[in-house]
Amino acid sequence: MESLRTMWKKEGARFLRFGIVTGLAYGIYIVLYVLLARTIWPQGSHTIHVIIATLIGDLFNFIANRQWAFQARDGSMAHQFGKFFLVVGSSFLLQTGLFYLATHAWPRHDLVFALVLPLLRAMYNYLFHRAYTFRRAV
Repeated sequence: MESLRTMWKKEGARFLRFGIVTGLAYGIYIVLYVLLARTIWPQGSHTIHVIIATLIGDLFNFIANRQWAFQARDGSMAHQFGKFFLVVGSSFLLQTGLFYLATHAWPRHDLVFALVLPLLRAMYNYLFHRAYTFRRAV
């Protein structure tokens, strides 16, 4: 049985890798959102911008989390993909719903909500990926 110190060390390393992957996915999301909302399609719906940016960032997130953060290469990719998108889908609906409500209440602050809500989503995702999506690898 592993010592508590060893378990914390492994979990800390996994959390750090997850943070790096999530930070990169977040960067992809922000760049895409800003490009869509401010340059490519400024007259478009900000909610649609968030959806497009989130889906592309999440695809990167799955591949990088599976390969590096959770090192879950031995499980069925299709099975993990299904679990991943169940978790990500629920957090996506939560994030998008909150974004929609917040930007309709305070429309001039869309960028603030576009920056803050994904951070809350990342915490939610780590907990569920750790306990559900990549459980066998952990």
